[in-house]
Amino acid sequence: MPEHGTRTMYVHYGCRCEACCQAEHNQYLKRSASKVKVRVNSKWGEQVTPITTRGERQKLHNKQRYKEYLTSTVYRKRIRWQDVVLINGTKCAICGIETDPFDVWVNDKGRKCFGRKYPTVDHIISLRNGGKDTFDNVQLLCKHCNSAKGRN
Repeated sequence: MPEHGTRTMYVHYGCRCEACCQAEHNQYLKRSASKVKVRVNSKWGEQVTPITTRGERQKLHNKQRYKEYLTSTVYRKRIRWQDVVLINGTKCAICGIETDPFDVWVNDKGRKCFGRKYPTVDHIISLRNGGKDTFDNVQLLCKHCNSAKGRN
């Protein structure tokens, strides 16, 4: 017969006494402590605690992004096509047609659809390639030209 207060006693015989529950809880704490050991990253020599759940990783990511936002020196206002129209006019920079901001409809599934003449903002030098998010680096394109530009 297994020793009183051990895991085998708790699992196999269903004993619900105080000693068995305490022993089960202690074993649970040992197992969880072994999973959350602090590891030392051999390359950098700093302590890294493994984050197991996706929610914890997302919270950490959001905190880091918020810290970067707070420490950034330049507040960047999002450039909208309405602002570019005031500076450059309403014609597409590639094909020269008049853009139509009312070229929008809702399909049978309830999704918003944009037509070929809908105005869009295009970065001349993309942000990924080191371009800036300023008015001298953006131009107004119709939806068709902006979509076709990426295929080339």
